[in-house]
Amino acid sequence: HRTQFSAEHDPLFANSLFSMNDSRWRNMRSVLSPAFTGSKMRSMLELMINYCEQGVESIAMMVHENAMDLEMKDLFTKFSNDIIASCAFGIEVNSLENHENQFYTNACALTRMNGIQGLKFLGYISIPKAMKFLKIAIINTKMTNFYRDLIKRVMKLRETSKIIRPDMINLLMEAKNHKIVATDDSEVNDFSGITNGDSPKNISKMIGSSNPCLFDW
Repeated sequence: HRTQFSAEHDPLFANSLFSMNDSRWRNMRSVLSPAFTGSKMRSMLELMINYCEQGVESIAMMVHENAMDLEMKDLFTKFSNDIIASCAFGIEVNSLENHENQFYTNACALTRMNGIQGLKFLGYISIPKAMKFLKIAIINTKMTNFYRDLIKRVMKLRETSKIIRPDMINLLMEAKNHKIVATDDSEVNDFSGITNGDSPKNISKMIGSSNPCLFDW
C-alpha cells in the first residue's frame, strides 16, 4: 500500500488499514485479522435484524401517515447509516425518524466528496507530496474529533460498565487488549506476530482512532 494521506493532518485516513504500508500494515493486519473471521461477522447479524425490523416499521408508518412517494435512496442511506452506527461504533440511532442526529449528519459530511472536499481528495491522489507540504486536510478537525471522541466514550463506557456487545467496537477492544481469539482456523490468514515497527501502545492508538471509521466511508 502507498500512504497518500498525512498522519498529522488526516489521521482518520492515514491510520486506517487501507492507508498503511510496510511493517505498520503487517502489524495492524495481524492484530485485526482474527476480528474479521466469518463467525465473528455473523455474530452481528442480530443487530442487523433489529434494524431491518425497525426500518420496515418506520417505512410502513410513513406510507400509512403520508401515503406519498418515498425517496428510496434517502431511506437506504439512513438505514445503512444506522446499521453502521450499531455494528461498527456500538451506538443506537434511528435516522429514519431523527434525520438530524449528530452521527448521521457527520457521516453525510464525511462521505460527501464534492466541491472543495472532492478537490482535496483528488489532490491527495494526484499530488500527495504537495498536499502534505501545504498541510491540507480532507477531513476538518471538528469531524475528526467527533469520531475520535465518540469511539473513546464508547470504549470507556464498555470498560467501566463491563458491557459486552457483539459489534466491531467490542472486537477492536479485544484486539487492543490482545484478548481476541480466532474461532475459524481456516479463515485466519498467515499474517501473525507483531514486528518492531509499532509498539502495542501505538497499535492500540491506531485501532481506536481510525479503523471503525472505514465502515462509514
